[in-house]
This record gives sequence, structure tokens and C-alpha cells, in this order.
Amino acid sequence: MRFPRFSRRLLLPLLLAAGLGLTGSVVLLGGHTAPPGGRLVEAVVGDVRRTSPIAPLTTEAESDVVALVFAGLMRPGPDGTPEPDLAEYWEVTPDGLTYTFRLRAGLTWHDGVAVTASDVAFTIGQIQAGDFSGPPALSTAWSGVQVFVSDQRTVLFHLVEPSAEFLSRVSIGLVPRHLADEMAAHGFDIPTFERRPV
Repeated sequence: MRFPRFSRRLLLPLLLAAGLGLTGSVVLLGGHTAPPGGRLVEAVVGDVRRTSPIAPLTTEAESDVVALVFAGLMRPGPDGTPEPDLAEYWEVTPDGLTYTFRLRAGLTWHDGVAVTASDVAFTIGQIQAGDFSGPPALSTAWSGVQVFVSDQRTVLFHLVEPSAEFLSRVSIGLVPRHLADEMAAHGFDIPTFERRPV
């Protein structure tokens, strides 16, 4: 299509002005920081049927929801290196066989109940149970690891052999023990938990 000469002369300045106008509006919008607190709502697109961090997740949407709702002792940092999440700090014995994690103070589940070392031990116990219906690789990764609760905020893991990937393993989302205890009368199982995860 041919444009008249007059239109072509105006087209470049108009496009330039429009581009600069859009750039200015983006700068203005991005310059403010929201005040702390409040509520963040994030949409997840897809079919979500499973909401347990220890269940086999089949869709990206399920993985997104689990990552938004559940936290582990550690999490992958921006460069992929494990960094503390629910853990305040951790220590490793020189032989690489015993890891001690201290939970941050004041952690609570969505219903206000305190997160404790018992929740950590319960989660790993579910993974190590003979009737575990989650991913076999998860069960294998935790095979032989002994878990000890030292106090409300301290949990110890004793490994069969040193593992360079152990800090990544403890990024698994924790399951709230108190909800499982409430469900115990009906027999705790992953499908029941997934209907009411927190």
C-alpha cells in the first residue's frame, strides 16, 4: 500500500512520540514500592487436582500451587544454590553424615498453628512409610535417613553416607502434622489431605 508523501513525513515523528510516551509511562509505573503487608493474589492457569508436596504432581499448575502454599527447610536461591527458607540456620558435622536445622522463630501455618520440628519429622516419616504413594524417587532419596526432633525448633538428620545434594532434598514442602492428627481418626491419606491442605 502506498502512503501519500505527506503521511510518510508525519509517520516517523508520530511513532517516535508514541514510543517515548510509552517509555515514560512504564518508568512512572515501575518507580513505586508497595507498602509492607497486605495480600498478594496470584493466578495459576491449569488443572489442579493434587496439592500435596509429597504427592506425584502431574501438571505445571499443581507444581505452582504447591510451591506457593508449602515451604521447606531450604529453597533454591536465584543461582540454584540452596538457601534457608523455613530454616534459620543449619550445621553439618565434619563427616557429612549429620545435619542440624534450626527453624526460624514465629513460623505458623496458614491457620495460625506453629510450625515445629515435629512437622518436619512427620513429613519425612510419610515419605519413608511403606505405603507411600508419592513419587518413588522421593522415597528412594529419603531411604535410610534418620530424623530426630531435638526440640520444637530443631531437627537432626542422620544420613547413611554423605550426600552433596542433601540441602536440595530438604527443600521439600512440609506437611502440617496437626492437620494429619485431626484426620487420623479417618486414616491420614494424601487424597484426604489434598482436599484441605492447610
